[in-house]
Amino acid sequence: MKTEEYILAEHTNIDIDKIDLPDLSEDELSNIEQLVEFTRHFQEINQLYRIFQVNLNEILSHYRLNVNDKIENIINNNDEEDIIIVNALVINYISSAKTFVESIENFIADKLGQSNKDLFKKSCLSSIYDDTFSYRLLIRLRDYAQHGHLPVYESWDKKYSFDLDQIVNTPHYNHNSKLKEELNKIRDEIARKYTDNPRIVFSRSIAEFQLRIIEIYKLFIDWISPQMEHLVTQLDELVKKRPEIVHSSKDELNGQVLYKIEDECLHMITPNENIMDMLELVKDDIKRNYEIQKKKFEESFKQK
Repeated sequence: MKTEEYILAEHTNIDIDKIDLPDLSEDELSNIEQLVEFTRHFQEINQLYRIFQVNLNEILSHYRLNVNDKIENIINNNDEEDIIIVNALVINYISSAKTFVESIENFIADKLGQSNKDLFKKSCLSSIYDDTFSYRLLIRLRDYAQHGHLPVYESWDKKYSFDLDQIVNTPHYNHNSKLKEELNKIRDEIARKYTDNPRIVFSRSIAEFQLRIIEIYKLFIDWISPQMEHLVTQLDELVKKRPEIVHSSKDELNGQVLYKIEDECLHMITPNENIMDMLELVKDDIKRNYEIQKKKFEESFKQK
């Protein structure tokens, strides 16, 4: 999906100085601008989600992740150690996820208001954060990695994990206090119950984190759909009531609603662009992917 497009006037036959904009009220202009920005930002978020998926695919194209936390190198790249490649891929993966979630929060605050953001965070994000340790861990490990630390550990027997001893005891890094307390509890529990090193399963963490990010996107789309539909309906009703605002010409502007000239830029929107169809397609794709990934996760890990 394209978010927007800029075309230089000199590359067209359009003389901006000769364009007469339709007479729009402040409310009508505001509604159009809200729809344009709403759609632009949503398409940007969808692109960030796809970047997150690309980063996961990069991990899976290099390595086969087994449930016993041993990984198989598919590419057989001998130019660099596997532990370096794995960390590079995982850092990109969790960083793109954090950027995606932050963009969702910014969207809701900017488009629907701070109170709406607080409500979404409380009812959706905080619930997922509180209920899913792998999500809490990987989201926090993004900051850990940005401070110059490698999140993934390779043991002597070539198993990959998130080593709690290594993470908790990293010098010169201040952990989130609640997460550090939780890490210490889990570390102590593993040592007590299994007399083993406190390491968190790598493959399971990646798979569960993936599922939670898709769930967040699904909840986000459900959250914003009513407002998107409202803005689209307002534009449709405006065009029906005032069909003369749709520009008629023999050039590239034909069929557009021209609504503003600012800094020598002409702003326009295509009135019959099926924006809700676009949103529904994305929504259906995300829900379908969520069900697929949920089934895979349950088959791979819940019965282990």
